[in-house]
Amino acid sequence: MRRNVPLLLAMSAMHNAQFLTSIWLVYLETRKGVGLEQFLLIEGLYALAMVVMEIPSGWISDRFRRISVLRFAELMLVLSMLALLLLDGLLSVVACQVLMGIGFSFSSGTHQAALYESLAAANRKNDYTKVEGLNTLLAGLALALATLAGSGLLVTNPNLPVIAYMSALGVSFLCAWALAEPPRPKGTHSDHMLHNLKVVLHSCFKRTVRLKAYLFINALLFATLNVLYWMQQPYMGEAGIGVAWFGPILFVDSLLGGLGGWLAGRLAFKLPRTGITAGAAVAVVLLGLVALLPLGYAGIGMFFALGLVWGYTEVLVAERLQHLALPHMRATVLSMASFMRQGWFFIFSLIAARALEVGGLPLVYATAAAILALALPCCLGLLYGRRWLHETLMDTVVHPTVKT
Repeated sequence: MRRNVPLLLAMSAMHNAQFLTSIWLVYLETRKGVGLEQFLLIEGLYALAMVVMEIPSGWISDRFRRISVLRFAELMLVLSMLALLLLDGLLSVVACQVLMGIGFSFSSGTHQAALYESLAAANRKNDYTKVEGLNTLLAGLALALATLAGSGLLVTNPNLPVIAYMSALGVSFLCAWALAEPPRPKGTHSDHMLHNLKVVLHSCFKRTVRLKAYLFINALLFATLNVLYWMQQPYMGEAGIGVAWFGPILFVDSLLGGLGGWLAGRLAFKLPRTGITAGAAVAVVLLGLVALLPLGYAGIGMFFALGLVWGYTEVLVAERLQHLALPHMRATVLSMASFMRQGWFFIFSLIAARALEVGGLPLVYATAAAILALALPCCLGLLYGRRWLHETLMDTVVHPTVKT
C-alpha cells in the first residue's frame, strides 16, 4: 500500500498539469471559434456531465474495485484530449468537455477514497490532512508550471498545449495501472445503487447536520471560486494587462492555491471548523473588494489572496468529509460532495454568463460574493451551534450488512 500514496499524488499532479489553462480562452477563440459566453455555457455542460455521472461512479467504486474505476477515468481523460485535437469547431470542445466531465466524475470521489484507505492500510490515517495538503501543493505547483509553459507552447504550435496535457494524462493512466487495490472491510457494501444513494441522501440531508453543512460549504466554495478562476483572463484583458503577463499571473495564483493547502495540512488541522469559517468569510470579503475596486492590479492582488484562501479551505473541508464517511460508502459520499460542487458550478456558470451580459465583470464578482455568503450561516452554526448529536453516518444509519 505504501506505493499507492506517491502514485495517487502523481496522478493528481498530472491531472492539474493543464497547459491550456492560461491560454484556454485564446485557444478556443482562435482555433475553435468559441467566444466567452459560449465558453461559460460549455463549462456548464462539463459540470452537467459530471453531475450526471457522479453518483453512479461513487456506487461503482464502492461496489467493485477502486483501481478499475480509476483506470476507466484516466482513459476518458486521454480520449477527451484526443477529441479536442482531432475534431474541429464547437463539436470538438463539446466532446472534450463531456468526456472530461465523465473522466473527472469517475476519478474525483474514488481518488480521495483510495488515498484515505491506502493511508489507513499503512496505519497513517491520522496523516490524511497533511498528505492532502501536500497533494494540494503538488497539484498547485503542477498547474502553475503548466500555466507558465502554456503560452510559450501555443506560440510555437497551437496544438502543443493539448499534446502536452494529453501526455501528462498518459502518465497518470500508467500510474493508475500500477496501483494496488486498497483494503476495505468485507461485506460492508450495498449491492444496490439506489439503496446506497437513498441511505446517503437520508444521512446527508435529513439527519447528519454536520455532513450537510460541510457539503454545502464545499459546493459553494468550489462553484464560485472555480468560475472566477476562469474569469481572470477577461479581467486582465479589460484591465489592460498584456497577454504576456497572463501566464506569470496565473502561475502565482496556482502556486498560492497549493501553498494554502499545504499550510492547512501543517498548521490548522486541529481547528478545522475555525479555519473553514475564517476562509469562507475572507473569500466573501475579497470577492466584494474585487467587485468594488477599479479594474487593475489591486484586483489581481485579490485574486492571489483568493487562491491562497481556496487552497487552505479546500483541504480542511476534504478532511471533514473523510471523517464523516463510512468505509462502505466512502466513494459515494465523496461523489455526493463532487455532485453538489458540480451542480452549483453548473448553476453559477449560467448565472455568471447572464451577469456578464447585463452588468459586466463587476456584477459577476458581486454575484459570486452574494452566493458564497450563503455558506456563512453554516460555518457559524458549526462553530457556535449547540452540541450536535450526529458526528458520522454511523450515528444515523446502522447498515444491516456492516460487520465489525
